[in-house]
Amino acid sequence: MADSESGLGAFWVTWIGGGTIIVSGYGSIFTNKMLAQANNADLVANIVAAQLGRHGHVIFDDMHQGATSVYDADAFFGDPRLHATFWWIIALWFVWVLGSTRLPPPAARPPPVRERGFIDATGNFFARVIGRKGAASAPVRQLLQRLPPRPRRAAGRTAAVGLDPRLWRDTA
Repeated sequence: MADSESGLGAFWVTWIGGGTIIVSGYGSIFTNKMLAQANNADLVANIVAAQLGRHGHVIFDDMHQGATSVYDADAFFGDPRLHATFWWIIALWFVWVLGSTRLPPPAARPPPVRERGFIDATGNFFARVIGRKGAASAPVRQLLQRLPPRPRRAAGRTAAVGLDPRLWRDTA
């Protein structure tokens, strides 16, 4: 038999001793869903009737479809080979980690930050944030705000300090 679309073989038959082996190219041909469609049930019945003798047996390989009771979780996890395999894997992993992995030596500690470096870094930060003109005028403005108020001078007289009288705070 051949596939009608591709022309490739769909069934293979071989004889071994007194038995016959029929292999299907389609894994789902004997499932309940496929037996209910078209003439698949008749096909299976004809194959069994033609090949089965008086004391013959039909064997279906449905273990790969999960329709078997052979799997026992307790037996699987109780098998000493599983535990031996697990310990071998752990031992090989330790050999690999401890034997072939080279860890880098600890890095030297950076030198401590000195006061001048801290002041430079802080000043550069503020200079970038508020700009050069603002960074330069802010300390002078703060100094003038902290000076005690001066008495008002008569017009035409200048202060002996040497600062522009327009920067003084007006206390009157």
